[in-house]
Amino acid sequence: MRRRVWWFLLPFGVAACAGPRRAPEAVAPSREPALPPLGAEVLTVPETAPAVAGPANLVTLQAVDADVRSLLVALAQVAGVNLIISSEVRGRLSLALDRVPAEEALTALMEAAGLSASGVLRSPWEATVFLQPPVWLDTLSAEAIARRFGVSAKLAEWIVEQRAR
Repeated sequence: MRRRVWWFLLPFGVAACAGPRRAPEAVAPSREPALPPLGAEVLTVPETAPAVAGPANLVTLQAVDADVRSLLVALAQVAGVNLIISSEVRGRLSLALDRVPAEEALTALMEAAGLSASGVLRSPWEATVFLQPPVWLDTLSAEAIARRFGVSAKLAEWIVEQRAR
């Protein structure tokens, strides 16, 4: 028992006998030569234009059992279209597209998934996806706008009149 106590107290005794610790000596900071001054440059990054749908935006895509929402977002980004997707939009879809215009690919995806593109009308049996027309709308005639986007001739004429201002 005494031997255990002795081994227990030995480290404390050794620590008590040790001399006071000295503070480390202060080392003078080394004087490294200063770096030469550099000329200041103002760098600007040009704003990135949104992707403009048109014949240049061809999509090649293969997806097997992919989430419809993910496909919609990806194709909308390439087509330069803004989407508001209802929480009702769900499902999985397989598709294979080869050099298809982005907007047509988006429309085909919506049709295959049973979705409608609408801003006002909503049918109770379809989930709704709201579609904002792409930037190149201002180059179409009133007839083409009415046919392409399914709007009335009166609205298409109003769009043509407003863009002329």
